[in-house]
Amino acid sequence: MLMKWNCLAITFALALVITCSRGNEPRQHIETLSFEVDESLLGPSFLDSTLGFAFHPPIGWEQVPDTTMEEAKKRLLAAMGQQDNIQVMPIQFFINLQNGSSCSLSRLTGLDLSDQILSPLGEYRSLLKTKFPSVKMKEGAFRIDDINVFQFLITDGERIIFKLLCYGPQKRPFQIDYVVPHSVYRQQIKAIESSIGSFQGFP
Repeated sequence: MLMKWNCLAITFALALVITCSRGNEPRQHIETLSFEVDESLLGPSFLDSTLGFAFHPPIGWEQVPDTTMEEAKKRLLAAMGQQDNIQVMPIQFFINLQNGSSCSLSRLTGLDLSDQILSPLGEYRSLLKTKFPSVKMKEGAFRIDDINVFQFLITDGERIIFKLLCYGPQKRPFQIDYVVPHSVYRQQIKAIESSIGSFQGFP
C-alpha cells in the first residue's frame, strides 16, 4: 500500500516539473554564491555521471526505489505527451513521507546550450506564469561550484516550489525541483539551502 501511495505521490509531484521553454537570452554575468552548508541536514550523495552533477538531498528525503520510479516515469510521460521540441526526462525522485516534501532531478533534452547562449529564460518564464497563474514568483541567477543555476521561487496557497534550471561543465541542461508545503517550510528551508549548497559539477 505504501509503495502504491509512493508512486501516486511521485507522479503528482513530478507533474510540477514539466514546464520548459524554447527561446534564448544573451549571456549575462552570474555571481558565484557560497551557501552555508550544514552537513547534518543532508542525506547521502546522489551522482549522475551523464550530467556531470552530484548533490545531497535533504536528510529524510529518501531516494525512491527504482521499480516505483520507473512506474511513476511511465505515468508522467503518458500524461505529458509531446512538450514541443524540449522534453523533461525524470532521473530520480526523493520524498519525505512524513511531511510531503519532495525533490526531483530531471534531464532536459532538445535544449541547445553553447558558449554564446546562457539559458532559454524568456519563454521558460512565460510558461511558468501560464502554469502557475496568480502566484508570487521570484527569480535569481547564481553559480555554485561549476554549476550555473537559474532559480524560480514560486509560492501558491499550498506549497513553495524552488524550480532550478541548471547546467554544468558538460553543458547538459537539467532541472531540480524542491517542493515544500507551507506548513513545514520553516523547518525545511535550512536543509534545502544546504542541499543547493552541496551542488557539484565535474567534466
